[in-house]
Amino acid sequence: MVKMAQASDLIANLATTFANLRRFSVKLNPKKCVFGVPKGKLLGHLMSKRGIKANAKKITAISNIGPICNVKGVQRLTDYLAALSQFIS
Repeated sequence: MVKMAQASDLIANLATTFANLRRFSVKLNPKKCVFGVPKGKLLGHLMSKRGIKANAKKITAISNIGPICNVKGVQRLTDYLAALSQFIS
């Protein structure tokens, strides 16, 4: 993700980013690339100009997990909490 506070800086920073991608032979999938969007989902988090927010679907999954009766249930809860760990104080 390339994000700028000033729109005028975006072109220069994209040029630098693409130069670094070429230098390290990293290829992008054009179907997964988007430009000029005010917000979107990246790696399960909601990104916007206000910052990163937790995905409401993941929070709902924790709320609806029900009683934990076995090791598998504890592992599932641990996975959910790890995905949201940066939002838990």
